[in-house]
Parts: sequence; C-alpha cells; structure tokens
Amino acid sequence: TNLRQGFLLEPWLALEASAPDIFGHAREAGALLARLHALAPSPELRAVPTGHSSDLDEFFAVDAELARLPRAAPHPRARRLVFCHGDFHPDQVVRLADGRWFLMDLDLLAAGDPAFDLANWIADWIVEHERVDLAAAADELLAGYSSTGGTPPERAHLAACTAAELVSRAGSTLRRLERGAIEKARFALGAAWRIQGGTEPTR
Repeated sequence: TNLRQGFLLEPWLALEASAPDIFGHAREAGALLARLHALAPSPELRAVPTGHSSDLDEFFAVDAELARLPRAAPHPRARRLVFCHGDFHPDQVVRLADGRWFLMDLDLLAAGDPAFDLANWIADWIVEHERVDLAAAADELLAGYSSTGGTPPERAHLAACTAAELVSRAGSTLRRLERGAIEKARFALGAAWRIQGGTEPTR
C-alpha cells in the first residue's frame, strides 16, 4: 500500500467455494478485523466518512410510513482512531484454499473508530435476517474480535453506530431502486430506532 499515491496492490488468491451461510465465519472475521485495528493509523491516512446525510430525507419522503419513522442519530464521535477497513461485510472475508482466512478490498482503508467496522457487519446481519437482535448479530463476531486482542466497544456505542448504518442502508436501497425497496427501507429504519431502545410510533 502506498498512502501518498493511493496505490493498493492485492495478490491473486486461490479461494475455497463460498459457504451457504454468509455469516458463518463471524469469529474468523472478527479475529482478522482485530488484527487490522491493532495497527496505529498513519498520520497521512484520511479519516473514514461516518454518519448519514440529511439528503436521505428526500428518499424517505416517497413513503408516508418512512417519513413518519424517527431518524437515528448520526454516528457518535469516534472514541479512538485505528486502521478501519471502511467496507467490512461478510463477502470481504474469504478462506484460502490452504485454510487460511484473508481480509480483502482495503481500498477504503482509513482512520476511524473500530465500532464503525463492526457496525457494518452487524447491520448486514440484521437486514439479512430481518431480526432486531444485537446479541445474535454481534456476539460471534465480537468473540472472534476479542480472541486476537481486540477490545469490543461499549454496547450502547456499538448500537448507536449500527443504527446509523441501518439508516444509511435504508437510503441506499431506495436510491438504487431495489426490488421491494420501500419494505426494506421501512424495516431498516424501524430497526435503527428499536436497536437503541426506542419504540416505533403507532400507526
């Protein structure tokens, strides 16, 4: 990696076939992420962008229920800065043919709060399973994270970061005009509210 020029070279990898459960390697993913977060970021490294834009409101305005749902707060201020992956999702962690695990796609590597990366994975799990369950979404990931020396963030901080990621996903699914976008966005916004202990307003 060349931080000054923005070059990132990654090797060609011989991979195992993907497992049916895309979240089945949560422990291995957490362990790899903790190793990345253990590195002190270079002063030359840009800061990771966080939070959601108020521009998303125009997308939420297309549906009365979306417009009615409260917004979660943007990402809290970073507690500490580490090397953040910036796009940490299940498909970024792959198993090599020799059995080793590998963290891919570091093109968004930036300085940021480690909770931002963890929240990315957790928000993916919540959306995929359509369950607002922080423990089920996070516990295996955090167990792996702790196993290689990572210090998990406080649950309230992690929940707030996850809520902001869910709001971002709600806007993204509308912007991309995905099939069932309104229903997906409703779930993500409602999940963002509930994961922080809120109760959705009655219809």
